[in-house]
Amino acid sequence: MPSTSNTPEPRRNKALASPNESVTPHGPDKPSAASAEKTVPDGKTIKKHASLITRRGWITLGLILLALAALPVIWFKGLGVLAVVETLLRYFFYLLALVVLPLLVAVACWARAEFLKDGLRPSERQAHPVAKKLTKWGSIATLVALVGGAYAFAVHPYVVAKSYTADTATVDEQTSYADRAPWVVANNYAQRDQGDVIGDRGSVHYVPAPQDAQAKAGDGAGEGTSRYTVLVKERGVLGTGGYAAVQTLTMPTTGTIPGNASDFCKIPEGMSKRLETVWPWHALSWSIHAKAPFAHWDNDDAYGYCADGKPQVIVPLFKYSGFWNVTKAPNGAAIYDESGVRVLSAEELAQARIEGPTYPRTIAAGQRSSINAGGTLIEWWGSKYGYDLTDDDEEDANGENSSEFTLVSPENHELSYVTPLTPRGSSQSITAISAVPATQQGAGRAKLVINTVTDLPATSTLVTAIKESSVHGDNAWTTRWSAGMGVYEILPARDGHWAASIGQGQAVSYRADIAPDGKVTVVNAETGQSSDRGDASKESVTVESGKPLSEMSEKELLDLIQQATGELQKRQSVNQ
Repeated sequence: MPSTSNTPEPRRNKALASPNESVTPHGPDKPSAASAEKTVPDGKTIKKHASLITRRGWITLGLILLALAALPVIWFKGLGVLAVVETLLRYFFYLLALVVLPLLVAVACWARAEFLKDGLRPSERQAHPVAKKLTKWGSIATLVALVGGAYAFAVHPYVVAKSYTADTATVDEQTSYADRAPWVVANNYAQRDQGDVIGDRGSVHYVPAPQDAQAKAGDGAGEGTSRYTVLVKERGVLGTGGYAAVQTLTMPTTGTIPGNASDFCKIPEGMSKRLETVWPWHALSWSIHAKAPFAHWDNDDAYGYCADGKPQVIVPLFKYSGFWNVTKAPNGAAIYDESGVRVLSAEELAQARIEGPTYPRTIAAGQRSSINAGGTLIEWWGSKYGYDLTDDDEEDANGENSSEFTLVSPENHELSYVTPLTPRGSSQSITAISAVPATQQGAGRAKLVINTVTDLPATSTLVTAIKESSVHGDNAWTTRWSAGMGVYEILPARDGHWAASIGQGQAVSYRADIAPDGKVTVVNAETGQSSDRGDASKESVTVESGKPLSEMSEKELLDLIQQATGELQKRQSVNQ
């Protein structure tokens, strides 16, 4: 019997096909119209796929931009990128929660609602239940974002500042600080005496030496010195070198600056790192973050000094606390010397006897400015509570450097950041001073003390009183003031008194003592001559040079001429 398994099926004739049976033409099968409609995507499917592609594209673009933004941070800071991320998260967490997240929710709700209503008739669009609910939630999220933005702008700064006031105390006690040479004189001298060191001078910092606590001027003796230091940066293309040297300025509180006032300790070749450089292999920030990835600091707080002829670079560190109300607190310091970089805690800084203001000045400034949040929110908005700096006075004697003066206690040698304060508003009288310890004494922030014992007029008024007092006791002062003599730094001094430096250019030749009651006495540090504003019966000055004119210095000759000129003017006024 023949096999039928391989027998081909006979072709069927179109004519023999039943009427209800469709005949497929020869060639490849073609889909029917119904199946074709099923395979062709509708408009919503196309839009959905396009939306998915667009979303993926935005996510990819965002990741690329994030990577590009992270590259320079990693280049400059190394592991410090973690510190940058922490800063961004802490400072903008409340904005993310109150503004950004609600806005994203609103946009997502509106976009989804529009997608659901797409292709519907107007009447159906309005009646779509899910779309209506999404639109409602989008409106609520937008309202939350608006309220959050108002809070971030008008309330949050007050809440953060209020967090600092817990570490504030108010007293009414007599203050006492050792005298110091004015910062402006040290700054002028540093610019003009850099020796043979090739480099670019940094900021001048007052880094008190142990003997600075004994400084006392205003009594005619001109005793004491003040140590200022400068980090000199090595020159190179975009900061290819480290520091060149540490300059030490031993400035007399009063009198002519000696020729050996400026000294340097050179940076060894092994110390090739510094702050503020482009190159990672010279970046001190890389080395600090390698030891403490979450360390934070302000470059302006860094300073240096010479310990037994060896350079030390000190970088005070701080840390953040909180995610909603973010505050700062000191967190030790980084020490850079010949042995490399060390990160020490506050206790270790004391054990290592690190000198200078290790407490970050930026934190002290933040604590001082937070005084204004001690009242209510309404008082904060209306600037009705707290204090201002003396720099509102256009003729402020303290000039650009009007806050956080580093001063030394003559009793316990402790350092403090001291700031003269005036009431808020148009008043420029000095009615208080703030003080924050300038060295780290333990974990957490130090207490800021507001001392309200002070009651003095504005610094510009004190300058006028100083000029009147000097001329009253010695007519030669008329010539001195005309020659460009000026008043530098009016600061708290010993036993509740205040002191002002008087000089010209790079020297302080005179001091003005300001008593708590406002009485002004001007003292010549070299001659001991004093001028008492309340004593009009002083006799004229007697000049006793003790040596011939040919042996007198130019300054002695100038003083002699000024005194003689003043005496002549006095006699002429009497004769008239």
